[in-house]
Amino acid sequence: MLRVAVSANGTTKIKKDLFIDAKVRHTAGADLVYQLFDNEGRVVMADTLQFYYDYKSASQVRDEVAGQATKAEAVLATRVTESKAPKPGEE
Repeated sequence: MLRVAVSANGTTKIKKDLFIDAKVRHTAGADLVYQLFDNEGRVVMADTLQFYYDYKSASQVRDEVAGQATKAEAVLATRVTESKAPKPGEE
């Protein structure tokens, strides 16, 4: 059996200036948790993946989604992996 849980959230920040247009920036995060069980109900493999994208303009988000992001923009994404599966020999 495979159990999967996904959650996502984000924020929009608007900075207004009296003389200049407002600057709109977006940030987003997503969590993915999965667990794989064998026929006896034991966890065979499990992991938690967390992704975070720092504040970006709408055009930067559009470019990244379209696969046109520069290498520097792509580096802003952070991946944190934490294994939940028992190590061999541990139960």
